[in-house]
Amino acid sequence: MLQIEIQKLAIGDRVLATHTTYAIERGSTHLLRGPNGCGKSLLIDAVCGVHRTRFVDVVIGGLQIGRGAHRRWRAGLRRQAQAPVLSRELVLEDVLDRAFADDRVPQSWRQRCLDILGSAGIDAGRAVGTHSFGQQRLLELVFACASGDWHLLDEPFAGIASAHVGAVASLIDAARAEERGVLLVDHTGVVIPGATIHDWPSPNVGSALPGTAEWSVGGSRRLDHSTGWQVRKIAIGKRTFLRDAAISAAPGHLTILRGSNGTGKSTILRSLARQRHPFPVDESIAGGPGAVFLSPQPPKLIGELTVRANLELMAENDRAMVTFAADALQHFGLSARLLPARAEALSGGEAAIVALVGAVASRAPVLLLDEPIESFSPSAVSAGVGLLTAALQAGRSIVAATHTERLIRAIPTATVIDLAA
Repeated sequence: MLQIEIQKLAIGDRVLATHTTYAIERGSTHLLRGPNGCGKSLLIDAVCGVHRTRFVDVVIGGLQIGRGAHRRWRAGLRRQAQAPVLSRELVLEDVLDRAFADDRVPQSWRQRCLDILGSAGIDAGRAVGTHSFGQQRLLELVFACASGDWHLLDEPFAGIASAHVGAVASLIDAARAEERGVLLVDHTGVVIPGATIHDWPSPNVGSALPGTAEWSVGGSRRLDHSTGWQVRKIAIGKRTFLRDAAISAAPGHLTILRGSNGTGKSTILRSLARQRHPFPVDESIAGGPGAVFLSPQPPKLIGELTVRANLELMAENDRAMVTFAADALQHFGLSARLLPARAEALSGGEAAIVALVGAVASRAPVLLLDEPIESFSPSAVSAGVGLLTAALQAGRSIVAATHTERLIRAIPTATVIDLAA
């Protein structure tokens, strides 16, 4: 049995949980639920020794395991983080060899993992960094589940295309069937048969206000952005992601890029923003608006600065829009106490919320959003859709990449571009 004993879980003066115990038997799956920022990811980091705290103890088989990531690894704990942590320069063959180095892992398990990676278009001969965010998350899920006895998975379904959700669920179920213990965090609502559900115990995290709240979005530059992009070609090597397509930048228009992991959604957004790519991209694009704001995946906040300072940068120090952004955070259930906190202390979901609010608070008339609501809790999704709807009504143009149908259902007037696998 894996026993997690929480005396106190806190960041600075933010106490997230106290006097709580989770007991995970071999062959069981446990699902931890709670709003963005309540401490679920921090708990996984603490259990695996990445976040060192003397107030969270780990007991396996009656023996207390010492602190430190190396001790917890040797004890059989494996972790998948929200943001990929494997070196981008590593070739995938080397990663897989390390993942399956334990000779106790049966060959059938290795083949199962390779089948999942192959179905997602992951090439074992290419470096980690040349794959999409979702593909890297799949790789790290396989890496986390390939060995060890206890798997702690932080949002394993976030950023994963619907075509691969079943494969991820089967991987988790296979770990349980092999008498491993699984603790996972999930906002997407994927049903895990037989999972024991725990609701986060903290009383210190607010609930999001209704997503239908009255938003007042303004402050964008008064530029003519009625024209859009004429994309002749966006490709990497022999893979062409988009060819001969028109993407609108008309005021109030939403374009959604929909496709599986690795179909080039993030690459297309970077090309539209005229930003450099980390690897060679063959692109031919004409036109496009003069001012855009790209919100990438994962969110790019400056960790050393406070949340308020990050919002000020995104809003170009427009006092009215900074005030709007600070107020908007409360519609997502985030306390105003976060504003003076350093951005590096935010959870993955909190960082995504701040990034979305900051994008809308920017003065750019065109927003390029990569998976804007993917890691949000259900209540935060409603607030996010409300914010995006208000931005469109205020005349912003949005191009968003997404795996989910939530945004499409909420804004049926959107133009959907399906990208082939």
